[in-house]
Amino acid sequence: MTSAYRSSSQVIESIINCLNISSDPTTFIQGAFPEILEKTKEDFFSNTIIILGECADIIHERIKDIPCITCPQKPEGSMFVMVKGERKHDIFCTSEY
Repeated sequence: MTSAYRSSSQVIESIINCLNISSDPTTFIQGAFPEILEKTKEDFFSNTIIILGECADIIHERIKDIPCITCPQKPEGSMFVMVKGERKHDIFCTSEY
């Protein structure tokens, strides 16, 4: 039991160390990915797409409420949002302007 615990502990430590070096997926995840995709039910992907679409709508609408920041295009296909901030007098606009 102790050797299995050490083995699990070492695996966890290796994963943490890898994440500290790079946020890219580790090799064993990349190797397992085809099987993960194959065994994941289709409704998981459908639900994820719906949730991401709803989140994109929310962020796009909420950014409109922030003075001096605009979002020229709603995110599509990722959750990165490009915004444009106005500058006045070499500072970002605040509620005073």
